[in-house]
Amino acid sequence: MAVPLNHTVSNRILLATFDAKWKRQRVSDGHVVYLATANKATIELLVQGMKKTIKRTFTKGARIFVVNATFHFPEHIQL
Repeated sequence: MAVPLNHTVSNRILLATFDAKWKRQRVSDGHVVYLATANKATIELLVQGMKKTIKRTFTKGARIFVVNATFHFPEHIQL
């Protein structure tokens, strides 16, 4: 069952794998923005302290900001 989640910030992400529905929009010193180009854009995350990866699903237009290894997620669905 999918669980809706509000805005989330995490610095415990060890690995983030974006599917083909994401575009890296801009890169500067320690700052990256990813843009969801279609609905149901997913990311698979390996989080420190967890034994398995987790998936997050976003709607088209969602932006994920990564600043110095801290991920800032907009509203999304946990699968």
